[in-house]
Amino acid sequence: MIDVQKHSLVDWVRIFGGIKPSKVTRDATEIRHYCSRKESGYNLLNSRRGRSLDTLSTDAVAEGWLPEGSTHSDFLEALGRDIRAKQTGNMRARVWHPSRDLDDLIVEEYEGVA
Repeated sequence: MIDVQKHSLVDWVRIFGGIKPSKVTRDATEIRHYCSRKESGYNLLNSRRGRSLDTLSTDAVAEGWLPEGSTHSDFLEALGRDIRAKQTGNMRARVWHPSRDLDDLIVEEYEGVA
């Protein structure tokens, strides 16, 4: 089980092996659109160990990362936001699990831990 107090959505995807694009190339194209190359948008794609986009989207909702009724496009948008926030070092803009204590995040930023 992932420690939602320490890991963001990108970490969650990586821990579960990444995103396995379907044989339909649209998935890979859509993933690349939302995920930047520089931060590992491409290495989030893992055709061997990854999970399908539909499975990850459904699991993200079930585990509380996204609100009920979210689509795989919502999932990819959240993933893209997390990647861009990580690139810029904006810890507060990362996509954290809703149970994450953001007060601790502010303390970590102040102390230079994050």
